[in-house]
Amino acid sequence: MRDSGYDQVSAVVNRLNAAIDSVSNMFIWVNIDISQPWSKNQNENRVFMNEVVLALFRFNGGFGVISNNNSWSTIFGADYNVTDIAEFLIWVKWNGKQDLTTDWVPFGGWSSPFVHQYAGGITSNNCVPGIKLNYNYFTDANSGPLMNAKVQKSINKRRLHRFNRKQ
Repeated sequence: MRDSGYDQVSAVVNRLNAAIDSVSNMFIWVNIDISQPWSKNQNENRVFMNEVVLALFRFNGGFGVISNNNSWSTIFGADYNVTDIAEFLIWVKWNGKQDLTTDWVPFGGWSSPFVHQYAGGITSNNCVPGIKLNYNYFTDANSGPLMNAKVQKSINKRRLHRFNRKQ
């Protein structure tokens, strides 16, 4: 039997804390893909993901999801939603289109992606020789320092929300 979602997040956060002192302001991405070893039981997967989401929220406060409609729907069911806590989505659709709308189908409660990973697994000697790269599209409003500020604002908002729930 695999470790719970909480135990796995705890192990990752503890390892990161040991390596870099603190992950309290680090943004962590959770990759959800059908190539990973998920149960065939969607309810079991939902319980596991709920544990992951709540643990990440407790330990770190800042995280998003990397996935696509096919993987999400197969693993959890199309109606499973974590957007109340994980509002940021890197949508993986290797269609070569540098935009946020071509071939987009809403899933998991996301009405639009935060980032579109439009190409991947590409080896280029122009950047890092021999290393496979993924290519992501950000809108101007989501790129660089503006993206970091938007993510940090969301982290701060959730921390405030978490604090208020304990009252």
